[in-house]
Amino acid sequence: RLGLENRLRSTLFVAIDQPTYDQLQGYNRVKWFAAGQEDLQYDTKPYYALMHKRTVLIHDLLKAGIKLFLCETDQVWVGDPVAYVMDHHAGADLVTYDDSKNQKGKLPCGGFLFLNPTPSTVALWGTLVQKHAKQMGNEQMLLQTILPKKPAGMRVDFLPGDKFRNGLILLQSNPLDVTGK
Repeated sequence: RLGLENRLRSTLFVAIDQPTYDQLQGYNRVKWFAAGQEDLQYDTKPYYALMHKRTVLIHDLLKAGIKLFLCETDQVWVGDPVAYVMDHHAGADLVTYDDSKNQKGKLPCGGFLFLNPTPSTVALWGTLVQKHAKQMGNEQMLLQTILPKKPAGMRVDFLPGDKFRNGLILLQSNPLDVTGK
């Protein structure tokens, strides 16, 4: 165990499908999907429509001053990501990790983002909402196109790949050091 139980009990989970909602029984959870969305498939119009709605919801939360983590289910953590971000990246506007397979580039992972509700983050996410309304895609694909034009002074940090990785990439590459050292 990573000592996450208390953190999980104080987290609000937004489930976008019934199986996820059911698995979160016992935690603070809300359903956030429309009838007929239960069978969403990646790379379809209904999937991208939901991703746009999620982007708008996140923008609204940021405008309300709420710090948030966007975490999808294919992430691997060797430590508590909240504690790690607060200890090492508290001053950042946006924290993610490198989702590139070769770890030579810096490809922001759209499935793991800490978003600090700073003016820079709110402005960046507003740009993302506008772009998303015009172009089909998910946050990660669109974020890659707007991050190079991020607001002046915006701090974007990347977490170390030996502690936080995409699960699929992990399975295809070298394993993490799970000792936490």
